[in-house]
Amino acid sequence: MRSDFVIFEPHPTDIDRVRVTVKCVDCNKNHSFDMDEAAFFSGMEKRRNGALIQVAFPNLAPEHREMLVSRICPSCFDAVTPD
Repeated sequence: MRSDFVIFEPHPTDIDRVRVTVKCVDCNKNHSFDMDEAAFFSGMEKRRNGALIQVAFPNLAPEHREMLVSRICPSCFDAVTPD
């Protein structure tokens, strides 16, 4: 699947995983992470049905969930949010 900001493709070495790439809307750089393919599709379906990101992707790192929601990479997120 490909959109302007999120791409997922088969993992290059693991048949059960996908590589998710998010283009940050702030720095315009691509940031990738790998995850279980079944969990990715299940989570995307839950999101389409209105589930919160933390419910749809409970095992995904918070910074990766944030990238899926806001399309802002961890570095840019840290730069714009106060401690």
